[in-house]
Amino acid sequence: MNDMMLIMDKTDDTGFKNDMAGLPQDAPRARARILLVDDIAAIRKRLREILEPAGYEIVGEAEDGYEAVAMAGELVPDLILMDIVMKRMDGLEATTKISRSGVKSKIVMFTQEARPSSVIRCMRTGAVNFVIKPSNEKQLLRVVENALRQ
Repeated sequence: MNDMMLIMDKTDDTGFKNDMAGLPQDAPRARARILLVDDIAAIRKRLREILEPAGYEIVGEAEDGYEAVAMAGELVPDLILMDIVMKRMDGLEATTKISRSGVKSKIVMFTQEARPSSVIRCMRTGAVNFVIKPSNEKQLLRVVENALRQ
């Protein structure tokens, strides 16, 4: 939990600040496969716009925990970027189910909830890191890179 980054920087409507200067070019991006999970399509689109140019492959998008669990088992991505608050099944329950299923994907929680109790709950479900919305692109990519290194 000591590698956890809380990213809090006011930005555009989707929660991202364009700040790519100074990103290390030797990051573990060798086409790492990522599943995006957020109930807001604009957020998923913006995540794709940040991650694909950085060298990541977006293998799927889910809009709730049910879809995330099914897609994680089918696609077995290297990393899942998971929102917490979603309809039907939230990200905490989905993360627990994915972790218990044996899928070895790293899971990074991505949410607007900044309370320490939320961070602890995320880590207990099997997440490897936690990102607070809004965030800037550079910080988001660092969290993804660190998660993939674990």
